[in-house]
Amino acid sequence: MTPAQRPLFDPHDLVEVPRARRRDPSTSVEAAAGAKDLARAHAAIVLEALRRFAPASAEDLERRLGGALTALQVTRRIAELTRAGLVAVADEEGTTRSGRRCRRYRLATEATNR
Repeated sequence: MTPAQRPLFDPHDLVEVPRARRRDPSTSVEAAAGAKDLARAHAAIVLEALRRFAPASAEDLERRLGGALTALQVTRRIAELTRAGLVAVADEEGTTRSGRRCRRYRLATEATNR
């Protein structure tokens, strides 16, 4: 398999984040199990979007993805992907809808060399 054919993201690279607490009811534990798969799918979407559009802020990615993910969903996945070493801060030159400065992100070196 050539580097271009290798997947950009292995869902198992994500640092597992507890999505339910020990004392949560069983329904919450079940929902958390489903959320893990959804988070992995969202992470793959975010990585592909960063590959194509970086540097980009969470709001930039929300727009580029046509609203498929909200800026909040993107932000959560970026935090997880950063902990996994797959995403890094590119700069702080972005601007939010409200006019505030924000971080823009890019793929980390480890992710681009896969």
